[in-house]
Amino acid sequence: MHQHWERIRKDDSQSFKLLYDELYKALFSYGMHIRPDRELVKECLHELFCELWSNRNRLPAVTNPQYYLFTWLKRIILRTAHHQEQLYVQDPSLPSFADSPEEEHIEFEQLKERNHRLQLALEKLTPTQSEIISLRFFENKSYEEIAELHQSSTRTVYNTVYEAIKILKKYTLTILIVILFL
Repeated sequence: MHQHWERIRKDDSQSFKLLYDELYKALFSYGMHIRPDRELVKECLHELFCELWSNRNRLPAVTNPQYYLFTWLKRIILRTAHHQEQLYVQDPSLPSFADSPEEEHIEFEQLKERNHRLQLALEKLTPTQSEIISLRFFENKSYEEIAELHQSSTRTVYNTVYEAIKILKKYTLTILIVILFL
C-alpha cells in the first residue's frame, strides 16, 4: 500500500486505481461507523478520492497511507454532516406557519430568490454537467445508470458530478443544499 501511495504522488493512475480497489470497502465500513448514512458515506468517499487525485502532487510522504485516508475520510464526513445539520431548507409543499401576511411574503420572496440563484448557478455548468446533475439529483439515477446512458465509465460520471458541485459551491452553498435535498 505504501508503494501505491508513493506512485500516486508521482501521477501513477494505475496505483490510484489499485489503492481505491484495496481500500474502498474498509473505508466504507469505517465511514458507516462514523455516520450510518450510506449515501452520505458514498458521497464523502467520492470526495475523498477526487481530492486525493486532485492533490496527488502535494500529498505528504506518510508511513501509513491507510490511517491517513481513514482520518481524511472522517474529517470529510464530519464536515459534511455538520453542514447538513446546520442548514435547514424548508419544503415549500409543507404548510407555512407564518404569523403574518408580511412573513408569508418574505418567505415567498426568499424561495423565489433561492430558485433564481439556483437557476443562475446551473447555467454556469456545461450541458453535460447539467444533464448529469439533473439525472443524479432530480431523477435519482445511480452513477452506474448515468454512465450507461452516457456510454462512459462510472469514474467519469463521479468526476463530472464532483466538478459540477465544485462550480455550484463556488456560487453559493445554499444552492448546493437545495439541490441535495430536492
